[in-house]
Amino acid sequence: MATRTEMVVLCTGAGMFLWLCPPKLAAQPGAPARDDATLNGLVPDRAGSVGGSLLDRNGTEIAPPRLVPNKARPEAQVAGPAARALAAAPEGSIDRRELAWEIATRFEALQDCRVEVARRRQVPLGAVQADRLSLRWTILETGQTTGATAVGTTAIDADVLDCVKKQMLGWTFSAPSGGPLAVERVFEFRPAPLAPLPDGGPAL
Repeated sequence: MATRTEMVVLCTGAGMFLWLCPPKLAAQPGAPARDDATLNGLVPDRAGSVGGSLLDRNGTEIAPPRLVPNKARPEAQVAGPAARALAAAPEGSIDRRELAWEIATRFEALQDCRVEVARRRQVPLGAVQADRLSLRWTILETGQTTGATAVGTTAIDADVLDCVKKQMLGWTFSAPSGGPLAVERVFEFRPAPLAPLPDGGPAL
């Protein structure tokens, strides 16, 4: 179909200029009317959907993302060295009777700490404060002790507490099977003997 060209002539004092302008194309039957306001892709009176939420000319609200599982590519399970690194360390074990006997033997030696401090200071045993302690330590697979801590649940002399900690660091036990074994026990010092009065009266 031939198109018609319009001719525009402009006359000025310096001469005459000629432009050839294409005519405006008539809208084809059935084609939607073109609106210059929609050339930028935005239609002021329409609403659309962005990321699953409503978008209108007054503002945009974007809903939080939703994670949709990909059935074609499921998440890989952690395995091998990485899984072993994330897993909790296994708990070791020692025969209960054997462990109880070994602990009782080492606790008996702790009783000497109070005696040593009293002798060094040359004071009666009752003058050195020592009552109850909470002891924690870990027996390694080699039988050696690590992470030894001693906390006084009642008033205790600092030198006595230091003596107890030093002894705990040198403890060895039967090697646990399956991994290190964490132990926690309460230790109590024996009551100090009562000292007799200087005049031979009854003991205090």
